[in-house]
Amino acid sequence: MKQCKGCGAILQSDLPNEPGYTPKKDAEYCMRCFRIQHYDDVTVSYRTKMDPTEILKGIQQLDALVLWVVDIFDFEANMIDGLNRHFLGKDILMVVTKRDLLPDTVTNQKLTHFLLRRLKEYGISVKGIVVTGQYGKDGVQELIQAIETYAKTKEIVVMGVANAGKSTILNTLLRLDHTLTMSRYPGTTLGFTKLDWNEYIIYDTPGIHRYDSAIFLLDDQKLKYVIPNRMIRPIVYQLRQDQSIALGGLARIDLKNAHENASLTVYACERLPIHRGKLDAADELWKKHYNELLTPTIDLYDNFVKERFHKTEAAMDICVYGVGWVSLRGAFDWIDVWHPRGCKVIIRKAMI
Repeated sequence: MKQCKGCGAILQSDLPNEPGYTPKKDAEYCMRCFRIQHYDDVTVSYRTKMDPTEILKGIQQLDALVLWVVDIFDFEANMIDGLNRHFLGKDILMVVTKRDLLPDTVTNQKLTHFLLRRLKEYGISVKGIVVTGQYGKDGVQELIQAIETYAKTKEIVVMGVANAGKSTILNTLLRLDHTLTMSRYPGTTLGFTKLDWNEYIIYDTPGIHRYDSAIFLLDDQKLKYVIPNRMIRPIVYQLRQDQSIALGGLARIDLKNAHENASLTVYACERLPIHRGKLDAADELWKKHYNELLTPTIDLYDNFVKERFHKTEAAMDICVYGVGWVSLRGAFDWIDVWHPRGCKVIIRKAMI
């Protein structure tokens, strides 16, 4: 059985809607990987084909160093509950990707402090942290040195949430010139792919799905609105009393009685439309313009849920999984976050 060199699926020519399909008997890539590589087009979505529990079980069975790839832009959605419990006895090396998406104001010292604090709050222990750029070009030598330091055997397994940048890291590390399929579409790697690297064996694994993230709730053609491919340009609003901020049609943030000098900063993909308005007009705006001016959307606005938050830090972030985050400073009475049912929202001490 021959595997697709891009995603690891078993190549087959009989079932067009199943993983691994190619009309060419001698193809090295399935049709889906071929179209992603050459046309940035996904023809069939496989985002529900892989069971995250089975992926974690498969990794546990390997006697390998775990390279845990984490997207810094969507950091909270990349966290895995009970990670150390899933990998008892295994050393975990955290590989942070997409560093260059963050604004220049985020120093390495500030980023390191943030990472260590959040890992401690999640109760996750790692042997080390390596930070890389969006295309895996920065930090490669540091990653190689870390692997040589922590790999107790000659096997390495690369894992993480889908779209975290696993294939990018592997392509850079192995210098394969995009042999593995890289795209913004979740579910690209569909099987455990075994690769030789120097004297090591590296296993590429399917992306672990976060069903509470906008990335997995959005249609594939709308992902371009939430997944950035260049440095984030923060959008800053000085707040005045009652305000409402719309993150496209994906989330609505209502602030009650913002005090003098209060501000809100949006960190999101540059293609996501942001709208600011008065709180007393927000309901009418959303009912009238949802899925028109307020786009992209996931579900009917009637299926949105509301969560209320209060000030917990001098500077705090509200993170919408798969969308980005807003940072709040100053005083206000309360915040209501409206979001699609099933899309997770959390608050944290501000990253920036």
